[in-house]
Amino acid sequence: MVGCLLVRAGRFEEALPELLTAAKASTARTRNISNAYTRYFLAMTYWHLGQSDEARQWLARANATADEELKESNFTWN
Repeated sequence: MVGCLLVRAGRFEEALPELLTAAKASTARTRNISNAYTRYFLAMTYWHLGQSDEARQWLARANATADEELKESNFTWN
């Protein structure tokens, strides 16, 4: 996912719209990418952009999503 690559490159301003688009599109897990994964990257991005309230909100969403995904018997972390 482009947004995750941009985060890893430290290009947080560019990553944010990519990650938000992915989060909106990911109502169901697709291409074996976990929704929690995207949400964790959003939390990291907001944190690095100095938006700690948004970061905390996305972190809470990511944790809740991970809890749900791990209940799936066929779930695998990438």
